[in-house]
Amino acid sequence: MTSITAYMRPTDVACVFYRHETLGQSEPIKVCEKISDVFHTVEHHVGKGAAAVPTSNADDDNMSVLHRHLSALAHQESLSMMASYAGYTVQTRSHIAEDLSEKSAELLWKHAAHRAAASIFGTDRCTPRRRALVMGVYITRTSANYFTVGIVTQGDTRDPRIRKAITTLSGTHKLTRLDSELQICAAHRSMSIRLWWEPRSDRVTPRSVMPPIRVILEREQQELSKTCVTYMTGYGAVNIFLCRPVASKLLGTTRKLLNTGECHPTDDAAAWFDGRRFPSCAKETQQRRRLTVVLYFNDLHPVEVGEHLVGVEVEPLPSFRPFVPSQYAHLPPFLVVGRSGA
Repeated sequence: MTSITAYMRPTDVACVFYRHETLGQSEPIKVCEKISDVFHTVEHHVGKGAAAVPTSNADDDNMSVLHRHLSALAHQESLSMMASYAGYTVQTRSHIAEDLSEKSAELLWKHAAHRAAASIFGTDRCTPRRRALVMGVYITRTSANYFTVGIVTQGDTRDPRIRKAITTLSGTHKLTRLDSELQICAAHRSMSIRLWWEPRSDRVTPRSVMPPIRVILEREQQELSKTCVTYMTGYGAVNIFLCRPVASKLLGTTRKLLNTGECHPTDDAAAWFDGRRFPSCAKETQQRRRLTVVLYFNDLHPVEVGEHLVGVEVEPLPSFRPFVPSQYAHLPPFLVVGRSGA
């Protein structure tokens, strides 16, 4: 076992346990470097000696989640075990068994976690991790008496290797839904990204500052507080990068953290950043609002001439990487010309 932060940018294979107090939260609480550590942890979940009540200390409480019986999970609370290299993509799928009794959930959780760990630690170190099939497993308490257990894969059941993997992980238990969306952090995936490059009459030349770029992130929310503290849950930073040409570089501030962004309700912000309105915002429900974050990049400058393509990445927080995807967008290609041609 090792520190959690060591695997936020994984260099080796490990299994990471996460706590989800609600389906919208994610917190890593234990990293297992060996398959025996996984087995030991899972045995605590289903063993008779597991603690039934968490401790009052916050740090101890996080660890006690792993050392108490599954019956101590709160309503809509989840535990997940994911590969350290897991990252959510459009190919991520969940295969679930629903409405399980506590006993059935214990048996399936134990079996699936053991088999998933064997698959994760058995990954060929020479094989690119994007080809790995099994990403992890999770368990959610859906009511006082019922649980859901899910298997997370990179790919759907049209791939015979996926079908074989979920058959191995589910054992004798019947899965009620295949190829479904992973429900953990699903609401955070509705974020959209738009770019606005402020117009300017003069041409872009090497070492000259480009027109300011506005990165606009939006997501619908049921409620939006007047003092918005959490800007885009699950995401931590916005990166600007140069796709081409290879010979050029993009200098200036290319990374900004989201917790310094500006937060606005849609109907106020829409007119502010591009002059458009979102009429559906008021028609559907007064409580449903669009959270908007705007970040400015106003000191960027290329160093070479030629056609340039600039990309934008919205980067997930390490604790959310298995559950929300990186988001990408690009500015239209533009020419950087010599000063004589400007």
